[in-house]
Amino acid sequence: MQADGVIRCYAIGGAVGATFYLEPVATMDVDVFVSFQAEAGSLLVSPQPIFDYLKMRGGVMEGEYIVVAGWPVQFLPTATPLFVGLLVGVVILVGALTFVPALALGPIVEHLTLIAAK
Repeated sequence: MQADGVIRCYAIGGAVGATFYLEPVATMDVDVFVSFQAEAGSLLVSPQPIFDYLKMRGGVMEGEYIVVAGWPVQFLPTATPLFVGLLVGVVILVGALTFVPALALGPIVEHLTLIAAK
């Protein structure tokens, strides 16, 4: 889809995306985070070009999913305030978990070193 210009960029999420980094788990669907493109001259975005592209290649709509090769696939937009807020929150959390322990351990190690030097 990317090579054909239907989507610009995407990321696989959910349990399927996590299996790249974690142990495999059972999952029922594939979550695809997509940066939707607005139609020319419009501010509104629609996943319809993605659905049309996949339907031409054998995909079948089932509710909010399109079934491709037996897998229900859900396309989720990445330009929503909720997604941006969650992304910023994760970046802050990872940064805090990376640097706070080092900042907290510095004075503790210094204190223990002074006690040991007495």
